[in-house]
Amino acid sequence: MDRIKLEEIISSICINAGYELVELEIVQSKKVDKMIIYIDNCGNVTIDDCINVNNLVNQFPEVDNFFENEYTLEVSSPGPKRPLKTQNDFERYKGKKVKIVSLTSEDGKSVFSGMLEDINNKSVMVNDSGKLYEISLSDIQKANLNM
Repeated sequence: MDRIKLEEIISSICINAGYELVELEIVQSKKVDKMIIYIDNCGNVTIDDCINVNNLVNQFPEVDNFFENEYTLEVSSPGPKRPLKTQNDFERYKGKKVKIVSLTSEDGKSVFSGMLEDINNKSVMVNDSGKLYEISLSDIQKANLNM
């Protein structure tokens, strides 16, 4: 499976419908695979939005070619623990509670939970329990909203 190509197709479908593809998850098994598409629309995704994207994806038969097995399709909101992957994600959620796992540690700490105070081209600033930590964007292993 060419996951990058599949992600490009799904992202294009989402963008053309006015949504952001947050994450594409593929769960493979011996008999039936599952493709889960997480979409966002400024934090306001409804069940109708999920149904709309599901129907749009089903209109593209080339998506079927990426799977050897049968697959099920699920479209969902990323929820209150939305992953933060891009600089734009961090900028959009400045002032919100986040949880960041860093590849490096500061003061023996590599997991930071608190308010996202600031962001620049190279790092984010997180207020964790009253202490401000600067975490390099390149050191972020995983980041999520923590609402």
